[in-house]
Amino acid sequence: MSVSPKRLAASIGALLLLLAVALPMVALLLRDPLVNSDPVRAEITALLFELTGRRVEIAGDIDIDEFPWITVIIGPGQLDNPDGFAGPPLLGWNEIRLRIHYSSVYADSPLLEPVIVSGLKVNLQRDAQGRDNWSNLGPLVDTGPPTAALEIPGIELRGLELGYLDSSTAAQARAEITNAQLNIKDIQRGAGAIEGTRWRIGSIELQGRASARIEDSALSGELRVRLDNIEARLPEDTAPQIAINAMDFEAGVLRAKFGATRWAPPTLTTALELRPVALDALLRTVGIEPPFVSAPRLLQLKTLQTRLQLANETLQIRGLDAQIDDTRIRGDLTLGEPIDLALELDALDIDRYTAALAANSAQSSADGAVFPGRLLQGLPLSGSLRIGELRSGGALLAGVTLRLESAARPTGRPADNRPATPTDGRPPR
Repeated sequence: MSVSPKRLAASIGALLLLLAVALPMVALLLRDPLVNSDPVRAEITALLFELTGRRVEIAGDIDIDEFPWITVIIGPGQLDNPDGFAGPPLLGWNEIRLRIHYSSVYADSPLLEPVIVSGLKVNLQRDAQGRDNWSNLGPLVDTGPPTAALEIPGIELRGLELGYLDSSTAAQARAEITNAQLNIKDIQRGAGAIEGTRWRIGSIELQGRASARIEDSALSGELRVRLDNIEARLPEDTAPQIAINAMDFEAGVLRAKFGATRWAPPTLTTALELRPVALDALLRTVGIEPPFVSAPRLLQLKTLQTRLQLANETLQIRGLDAQIDDTRIRGDLTLGEPIDLALELDALDIDRYTAALAANSAQSSADGAVFPGRLLQGLPLSGSLRIGELRSGGALLAGVTLRLESAARPTGRPADNRPATPTDGRPPR
């Protein structure tokens, strides 16, 4: 069961509203001197239920300092799952600290300091029936577009733990981020039917340790993500639109920089640049044990730039420009079924790689020439691969073009591993 972009966007907006709107309103209620009395606490939880559609439990005390800033400190609490949904609650926290200036308590746009949440635990779950515990999170009653603009200097999450468990398939997917810090700065939302759906965020920065497991594949490492200048439109009746000016992503040895990114479901577009990295370390970072060992001048990714478009579970890679060792690679790919490619390599020296692959390959360096057709045999590939100069086993070919077809060969017919004829008609040199 896929996540509805509209529901996901609504959930994100509701979570922001929970911190950005509900807490200032709670501050108004907490002016009662008997703040920890049962009637006042019941009034607070009832208000939060109306805003979120979920039961909210506050187990700890609530402390208040009133002048010149009203400081509200809410002790441990949780936001429950939907009725009938088992497992840990959707949200839990150790402490929420909010400061609102006394002069703006009754203002439509209260003057706030950054909201600080300590020990926040987020448990995203999908059960065996495909239901999730985060959709349909929001106000019980549609009150219409917001009548006042909203500005929050920031939300700081300290000691964040984020978990995701998908039990809807046989291979339970699990991911978590632990001991993380998340800072969201300069949050703005307009007022009215049009501007009230538009959110602007100056920056979002996340640091922590991430791990994920799907079937037998697992990966883990330090994670750092930073997004700058985010604009999101979250309308009620149409698909959301999100634009991000720039994003930096670091996970282990993987360092990526994304340019202008646009998400208008079902299409995501962005520009990608990867920093230099050893290929064996890169594969381990994404949970794949490499069949080779990189050396300082062998199996090293030096540069990679491309444009990406993801839509309907198909990833298009356009304008690829990469360099692995001394080989320059340019062209386009479409990662679907099959994988369509149109790539050009300026030069490829296969002899350099036979030793690195020998320990995990049936092809040894003593077998003579190894042609790309044999290396690509059996892969679901379609398209063309042009190689300006190919060296293998002492043979030199110029202007080689490989035509790739993913259709299965008839049973019993051997693979054709003969070298391709150069496109200019000359015999192989």
